[in-house]
Amino acid sequence: MTSADRWVGTYRFHFDQEMELFWRDRLEAEVPDPPARDAALAEIRSEAQGAELEITSDWMIASRSRGQEFYRTSLTVDGDTARFVKPSGANVTLHLSGDAIIADEPGKPRMRFTRIVP
Repeated sequence: MTSADRWVGTYRFHFDQEMELFWRDRLEAEVPDPPARDAALAEIRSEAQGAELEITSDWMIASRSRGQEFYRTSLTVDGDTARFVKPSGANVTLHLSGDAIIADEPGKPRMRFTRIVP
């Protein structure tokens, strides 16, 4: 199996408790109105439930949720580690572990994605 074969695929995001707390804290600081804050968190949860990454054999990565693509950019791969820069300028490092990807982005909790088996 080549390096590309190990990475290529679509991966589903797992919105865990740490990510939930991160967004609650962030929204508390940014949205003073409790009903607006609750609505924003509900929107974040909904987006997270449909969130996925797709990595292609030509080393592109796409991020989308529920059919809406947020970005597509090139990926630099070195064995079990890959890197890319989001359109916002954030540097993201991915770690491949079996059928899962762990994403590290400065200022956010680690994000976990698992391969979607067709």
